[in-house]
Amino acid sequence: SSSSSSSSSSSSCTSNTEGDGPAAVPTSAGAAACATEGGENEEEAATAAAGADCLTVWRADDQPPSDEGAEPADAAEVCHKKKKGFSRVKSKMKSALHRASKGEADAADTEAAAAAAAAAEGGDVEPPPLASHHLARAPAPAPAATPADEPRRLSERAGSRRSVSAKGGRSPRASQNSEREFPTNQMAGVRPGTEAPSHAFYPQLAAQVGPTFELAEAVELGEMALFVFVSRAMAPLVDSVRHSSEATGIANVMANKGACAVQLSLRGTVFSFVSCHLAAHQDLEYLQRRVADCKSVFKGTRLSHRYLDLTGTSDHLFFFGDLNFRVDMTVSAACCSTTPSKEREVGAKKWDHDQHWKEVKAVVDTANWQQLMAYDQLRKEISAGNCLCGFAEGDYNFSPTFKVLREVQMQHITQRIPSYCDRVLWKSFPGASKYLQVQDLYSAPDIMTSDHKPVGSVFQVKVPPHLSPPRPPGKGKWTVTLRLTNLSCDGLPAMDADGSSDPFVKLVGSQVLPDDAACKTKVKKNTLTPRWSDDEVPPLKFAVDDVSSLGWRHLKLAVFDNDLLRTSDFIGFAVVSLADALTDDPSGHEAKAEGFPFHYDLTRFGVLRGRIYGTLRLHAEPGAKKRFAVF
Repeated sequence: SSSSSSSSSSSSCTSNTEGDGPAAVPTSAGAAACATEGGENEEEAATAAAGADCLTVWRADDQPPSDEGAEPADAAEVCHKKKKGFSRVKSKMKSALHRASKGEADAADTEAAAAAAAAAEGGDVEPPPLASHHLARAPAPAPAATPADEPRRLSERAGSRRSVSAKGGRSPRASQNSEREFPTNQMAGVRPGTEAPSHAFYPQLAAQVGPTFELAEAVELGEMALFVFVSRAMAPLVDSVRHSSEATGIANVMANKGACAVQLSLRGTVFSFVSCHLAAHQDLEYLQRRVADCKSVFKGTRLSHRYLDLTGTSDHLFFFGDLNFRVDMTVSAACCSTTPSKEREVGAKKWDHDQHWKEVKAVVDTANWQQLMAYDQLRKEISAGNCLCGFAEGDYNFSPTFKVLREVQMQHITQRIPSYCDRVLWKSFPGASKYLQVQDLYSAPDIMTSDHKPVGSVFQVKVPPHLSPPRPPGKGKWTVTLRLTNLSCDGLPAMDADGSSDPFVKLVGSQVLPDDAACKTKVKKNTLTPRWSDDEVPPLKFAVDDVSSLGWRHLKLAVFDNDLLRTSDFIGFAVVSLADALTDDPSGHEAKAEGFPFHYDLTRFGVLRGRIYGTLRLHAEPGAKKRFAVF
């Protein structure tokens, strides 16, 4: 999946999905595209181009400079001056709509009202043409349209505010500029009978993706938007699509910062895409806001479970965007947002901004990217478990993407410390991580319309055969017994007023429990380091027809603090892969006689909440071939 950049830079990310033999999935998986507003200067414009045969993400803001020589409508002209006169836009809109309600409006008033309404919702005007620089692969020439290529859409899209406000979903200038309209047979499909997203940048994205793709889902938040496209070859394998968004701006209401999220199930494998724009600026207080934003994003975008966030419901989760984390060489490489102030002062540099910029720029000029990353705020926060715990990213073997001079290939300017604001991260379930390969992580310095340089990443993902849901014991060819032994936790947070907790563990997971039922251990009183005897952890039993499918299944361990007077408090969770309890015997899946000792971080909303330990053991019957060891 892909990163995007602040100040409306572009990003692209590509993912191929493959399989083996009869379970193979077409190599072309799909494409995702994201457009969102700029960072510190929200009126700065940028565009991006990307072409790929699979999951690809683009990003750009929707505030481009007006066409040369064009005479903008009065209301649209005012909305380009949001910071100075947004109230004039609203006044003009109200006035025109008032006259229209009395039948006194003329054509100009109606057009001005529509333009003002679109501007008030952030629509503004159509962006400039896509840049010629490709971020992934150049798209193949569009094939001639055939009846089989008639576009369709995978899921109903929730009506956006803009489509209602603009009365048709298109900005006034976009509707007037007929030269910028694209032939339908050269665009990604939208199901007949439904409207395409009204975002001004969408037609260009759809044309860039091409007719071999169709829109799976779109979600907008203020000026941010995320579009997910899926190749037509893979569309029949999509089981479900969901979307959500979360604003993290002022009072968690303003949509200038936040995230858009889309989750889709592809033949039972769940992919999630989260495009973010987090708090800006360099100092400690802004770093702490970014860390809090990450937590808020996961808290506000839960899609398919009551208490598990996207990290607990996604086989593969891609987290990308203008995350705004900075390089800070004024403090020790061991310092993070939670480091006490006295410890931060140890070894701290008393540099002013100019000196700090020169020191960082000197490292950039030597291309010592590893040294820069040692002082990267995000890497340190992940290592400390403060946010995005367990997430990974590729090696940034290129110059920091922020802040650069426009219209120049790569020149950092002194206003901001050169930093890797634009990122692409991912997290996969333990058993699924080995099926994801990072093929590329790169920047696109030839795109020069923003003060950020776009960042893209390419992934190849193997998708398993469709997993049939588990059934009650005795209802399938194999009855599987799963046991957890030597179960314990440490590092749990104090949830009670006396500084302790009353923890217990729930064993959950739709891949191993019929109807996503749950069973739980006994409650341990007044402890932050609980240990359970083997007879205090109930075994799980379920039936499957194909015992080899166990290698693709997962069990989730959710830790709670017991409360007699109210709902138990959720502490955190971990995911255990059943594949880890199997051997690599090529003749078939054999259970490890000694079981699989595990230790995993417990997380909630991406924050470290303790650790869980134990041993996973499997047994299946009937055992005619003795494929599994007995306890």
